[in-house]
Amino acid sequence: MSQGYYPNKGVPIKDGIDLSNLLSGVEFTLDVPGNNLQDEVDDTIQFDNFLDEVLSEDETRQYGMFEEIREKMVDLTDDGKLKKYIVREGTGPNPGDVPVFVHYIAYIENNKTPFDSTYGRLKKPEKIKLGVGAVYEGFEMAVKSMKKDEISLFLIHPDLAFKSMGVPPRIPKNATLFLEIELVEIGKIVEEKIDDGLQIKDKRSFSEVYNQVKALLVQSRMDFSINNIINIISNYRKAERLLSSCRLMNDTEEAKWKKLLFKVYLNLCVCYNHEKYNKPKLVCVTAREALQTVPEFAEKSDKLFYQFGKAKFALHSLSDALGCFKKAAKLRGVEDAEIKRQIDLVLLKMEEEQNGEELDKHIGFSPSRTEK
Repeated sequence: MSQGYYPNKGVPIKDGIDLSNLLSGVEFTLDVPGNNLQDEVDDTIQFDNFLDEVLSEDETRQYGMFEEIREKMVDLTDDGKLKKYIVREGTGPNPGDVPVFVHYIAYIENNKTPFDSTYGRLKKPEKIKLGVGAVYEGFEMAVKSMKKDEISLFLIHPDLAFKSMGVPPRIPKNATLFLEIELVEIGKIVEEKIDDGLQIKDKRSFSEVYNQVKALLVQSRMDFSINNIINIISNYRKAERLLSSCRLMNDTEEAKWKKLLFKVYLNLCVCYNHEKYNKPKLVCVTAREALQTVPEFAEKSDKLFYQFGKAKFALHSLSDALGCFKKAAKLRGVEDAEIKRQIDLVLLKMEEEQNGEELDKHIGFSPSRTEK
């Protein structure tokens, strides 16, 4: 992360707050260096300034309060207890049960002062082992949703954090947490618990993962015949996790990996758009991941842009939807009745909105309204 990303780095904490200590629930106090506490407090990250730095100029005007950020986030869990907003896209696969290096700033929701920050405590990224219970559940789920070099904002429900106990005095009971996380680096090994302790193993080979993924895809086709959307999505998510954590040995394996991963992304988009699930924000997230991770397939797929367009239309992003449908039509190469119907629907909606705005403008300046 560049030095200019944050206007300041928060209060430097002499002894720091370790995530494992937070997880244990032990009470603690903060020892801030320096003789003048007020001087240090003035250097604390202020949330409004923080948002001005991490969000684009256009998006900054739409933010400023936690509830406004929440509206922009997508749900990572079906119950909405973990929400995410991507500030800077990353690259590559998501981490599995591997060591990772992260920078983060942690807040209680609606509190402008962070209760923990790697910038103030460590001055460098923190190494965290995923998959061994080293951090609370929501933090691990958040990191596992990220890619290398990604920066994202997360809202974590207390059920996935410190629950009804909290960590007095800094974290009250039933506290919703707001985190900004940067995934700096992903380790190359996984750690698995076995009977006689902890064993370090290499990532699973693609040949091992390939057959499992193919079996999941076959099962998904069977579930699709009976409209079991929840099972299908679960299978595709498992397939995505398997592919994201495997080891590729050569160009041939990489080519197969990309083709299979794109198929998983595309089918997830179809399922997320299904009327029984209807999660257009997840379609957008998945489509963007496909375009970034496997552009060789994604950028040439009329089916992906068609699903992307449906999601954008559902989210009322009409110009984006129109662009996606036109891209799908161009990639299809021949006239497609369904794509044409979607384009006509978008154009009709845009015309209706334009007429409505003109009518509102006319009414707003009418003599009768002025007299009132």
